[in-house]
Amino acid sequence: AEYMGRYGPISGQMISTIKESTRQALLLQPARLMEATYRCEIQATADSLGKLYGVVFKRRGRILAETMKEGTPYFIVEALLPVCESFGFADELHRRTSGLALPQLFFHAYLLMPTDPFWVPTTDEELEEHGEVVTAPNSARDYMNA
Repeated sequence: AEYMGRYGPISGQMISTIKESTRQALLLQPARLMEATYRCEIQATADSLGKLYGVVFKRRGRILAETMKEGTPYFIVEALLPVCESFGFADELHRRTSGLALPQLFFHAYLLMPTDPFWVPTTDEELEEHGEVVTAPNSARDYMNA
């Protein structure tokens, strides 16, 4: 007689069925990537705020708050910056603001990237706007292919 295992022959069938149904359920949802982000506290003068914003936005950052430090000519700017965009951030910020902005980076969280790495146009409106082949940058796909 053949050994059937502890739970009999049906256990293997159940495991493969559950595995396949879980896989199919996960594939129904759109794929998204999570990216690590830093919370930046940047101390800067009023003269350097425009250049500071330019550097932050160029690196896909988001400004959360801007407050004036009482009794000083400095502003404290809080921003979120993706970790992968943070390499060379302090150097570029110092260079653009002539050393008038001082950043501090702290780990914040893993946040969902806003773009779907597998997005392709399907509706008539999307096809009309983007065409058959999408040429717009997709940062999520770029990170997957890197």
